Amino acid sequence: MIFDADDDALFDAKALSWEIGCAKPEAKAYKIAAEMLGILPHEAIFIDDRSIYLEGAESVGMTTIKYESFPQFNSELAQLIGNMSREIELTFNHKSDTI
Repeated sequence: MIFDADDDALFDAKALSWEIGCAKPEAKAYKIAAEMLGILPHEAIFIDDRSIYLEGAESVGMTTIKYESFPQFNSELAQLIGNMSREIELTFNHKSDTI
């Protein structure tokens, strides 16, 4: 057991290598993780501090952020989310929907 109930509640899904039969940076690991979340890899933002894992995520189409510090991570994530919000708004603008 790695996680207690409180820790486990923090995650929407866990792709543990011994359960899925592969590990980062194998492409299959990222694809399985996205599938477990019900998304396509290109809809994910993958965050890690190791370049090799970022490269694996990028190989399946994930957007990545290299974690170096919380302020840097927070800034890059906010920028990505802001860009995504604008894209979503443009996509749904013709329907007068807001997200």
